[in-house]
Amino acid sequence: MGFAVLLTLFPLVALSACPQGGGNCPAHVGRGLLQASIESTVATQVSGATAKRLLQGLHVNKTDIGIYLQSLVAKVDGHNYTLSKPEKTALETIGLMVGKMQNASVMQHAEDQQEVNRMRDLIQNCTSDAAASLAKVAAFKESASSTRKAHAACRQVEGSAKDDKTLACTTYQAHRETTTPPTCMSTELSAEYVKTDDAAKKKQMEACLVTVKSWLTPFHAQYEECKSKTDTHKNKSAECGSQQQAFEQAFCLYESKLEDTCTAQNSCRAKMIAARNSSHDGVKLAEAARKADFTASNRLLCFLDVLRANNTHKRKTLLECQNQSKQTSKFDIVYQDIPGASDCQPELTKPCDSSWQLQEYQSQAWHSKAKMEGCKPCQAPTTTTTTTQEATTYSGWSTAKCKQFNYLWRRQWKFHAPGFQPPRTIPDGAIGVRWARQADNAETAENGCMYKTCIPSVPQDLRTGPWTGPKKQNPCRIWVTKWSYDANDCEAVRFGPVTSTSPTTFGTASYGAHGFVKGVSQSHKVCFRMQYIF
Repeated sequence: MGFAVLLTLFPLVALSACPQGGGNCPAHVGRGLLQASIESTVATQVSGATAKRLLQGLHVNKTDIGIYLQSLVAKVDGHNYTLSKPEKTALETIGLMVGKMQNASVMQHAEDQQEVNRMRDLIQNCTSDAAASLAKVAAFKESASSTRKAHAACRQVEGSAKDDKTLACTTYQAHRETTTPPTCMSTELSAEYVKTDDAAKKKQMEACLVTVKSWLTPFHAQYEECKSKTDTHKNKSAECGSQQQAFEQAFCLYESKLEDTCTAQNSCRAKMIAARNSSHDGVKLAEAARKADFTASNRLLCFLDVLRANNTHKRKTLLECQNQSKQTSKFDIVYQDIPGASDCQPELTKPCDSSWQLQEYQSQAWHSKAKMEGCKPCQAPTTTTTTTQEATTYSGWSTAKCKQFNYLWRRQWKFHAPGFQPPRTIPDGAIGVRWARQADNAETAENGCMYKTCIPSVPQDLRTGPWTGPKKQNPCRIWVTKWSYDANDCEAVRFGPVTSTSPTTFGTASYGAHGFVKGVSQSHKVCFRMQYIF
């Protein structure tokens, strides 16, 4: 029996590890943990022709399962075979390997669940960020509302002022059109009568003067009333015109902030939901493979028990293995629903749109008496940044990572400088990274300065490249060429709290280069943080 039994055993288990069946797993699933582990174990525990036959047997077709089971029964049932010491060692090694693999499956299940939860949290962050922005937008909305009320109140006063002006000037106009100046004005108030020394003419002049005063006084009062009301209306109209412009500007600012918030949330959710769906697809494949590995590994452990059992119990144990059914629910991944979005609805109209003017101005009771200024439409935002910069969003900053490095002389003038580079695995949607140095190279510092921004022209360059060594460097790696921290060398930045979007790890490396004095040795430390650019 011995390895002859294993020859029939391993193909069956390998097939069970592939969730798709047919003996061939998808490329991104590969052979699965179990099959890969078996190959490694066989290669190290068995040599020569036996190992070659075992490894070739790992790729049999699914339709051969029945043949292998029949062969297994035939070789085990009714034989009293004693395992050799190498065979016992191989079986123990396989048992240990399977146990380690099952422990790894538990860990990987937890990691996958964390990844699913993280993708949910990334989408929730879009909602939370929008909610925080909407709280700020509310202040702009309140400003637009208060300027709207102030403008409307001003227009109401303007309407009353116009009514007062109309009444006063109509009265004045009517009086002016119907009144007749005293006839004595043309003669008895002439220079001849005003300067005369003749007593009779002087008396006539003074009588005319009294008559003219009684006529002119109410006439002048009506004129003053009309002029005063006209000036009041004019001043109020100018004031309302200024408040109209203030309202339009406030509404434009509110509308712009609201639209930016809604657009940012929609863009963020679209990006993160796509990343979630892609992540879920990968996790589901790993989940299925993990369950298949678990089922196969338990069957393998059971088959190992067959080999260890005495002859009396081998057949019974084998049948139990063939009928074995293990629950895999402990490897179920909980795929949460997509978190809801914050309620964010952009304004349908904006200043100077016909529908906006109808709603805000033309339909108001005060409009018919208002002297409206020309409406000023919202101006498109101007910016000097590039399109890429306008479209980018950023993850939270990572925690700080510090690298100790030494000046060393090694047969040449050389020193070892530290390098930092992105993790091997980058989240979907990331287009680059930003590096920032801790203030004074202190690991706990909450502020620092921007050291490098990298958005490679070839997207895969972000995640490729060696972790160490001077050749074929990742373009988004940084090498520290100045050891001391100087805030004047780069853009100041405050890191804020670490969030679920923050990078969790990044690599460090040392790099040898010429340029240090022979025979001198010094030690320094530099500390950096990293964030993703989306």
